Amino acid sequence: AGNQGMLSICDALYLLFVENMTCIIKHNPVRAYNHAWMEQLFAPLLREGYFASVLCGIEESKALLYDDRVDHVHMTGGKATHDAIVWGGSGREKNLLAKPITSELGAVTPWVIGPGEWSDAEVEHHAKYFTTVLMNNNGCNCNAPQVLLLPSDGFPADRFLATVKAIVRARPHAPPYYPGTASRHAAWLRGLEGVASTELVESNVKLPPGRCGPPLPWAFSTVPLEAVASGDSAAAAVRVEAFGPTLAIVMLPSGDDYWARAAALCNERLEGTRACS
Repeated sequence: AGNQGMLSICDALYLLFVENMTCIIKHNPVRAYNHAWMEQLFAPLLREGYFASVLCGIEESKALLYDDRVDHVHMTGGKATHDAIVWGGSGREKNLLAKPITSELGAVTPWVIGPGEWSDAEVEHHAKYFTTVLMNNNGCNCNAPQVLLLPSDGFPADRFLATVKAIVRARPHAPPYYPGTASRHAAWLRGLEGVASTELVESNVKLPPGRCGPPLPWAFSTVPLEAVASGDSAAAAVRVEAFGPTLAIVMLPSGDDYWARAAALCNERLEGTRACS
């Protein structure tokens, strides 16, 4: 995985000591620095032949994946990578991997807020908390909030969103570090054009460009509930993991069955099953 540096370490520990497997870790190029650290951390196991850490390209990765001596594959990453490994990326006619694979894949993660009596202090606290989670790692997390469900009544949604946007403006926007962030951001804007009302929220703190370009504004897109329910018109927000500085805001009518309807929408319309807050 390229989103969090500790994930490959955690995966290796689990496979070695819980699943009782020998283990070869192939690092995402974004986290190539982990190679040196893991060779030190796992040095006793490496010496005994139970563990290996490698840096390699696509062809070498394929050789590892499809080698008969490898009898299990685990990956942390995106669905497209998983499908390319298992199916070759073109339909599901033939399982090319032909061995067990476990995966922790990204998804369209919802964040649901319910109606009720909210004090000013509670609104501010949860706005700060949500914004901190949202902006972590520039939105490049497998469980980053991508869809925010808010009650259309029984909750001060306008005040909550105004507080969130004020915090986003006050905090620096890190330049993209993950390859493809800018193109996914642009695809989000194109995909929701004419469907959603999008506000680009710039930071008041200007940072220089990074290796993948300059900082991007956070895209706050208000998507009509009917567009989410239909699925196709809002596919950019609900069917594709954006993995970047984007957020879809969906207003859901309040009522006694609010949580049941929110759960149904998340389960039936949002891609994946990663997490929910």
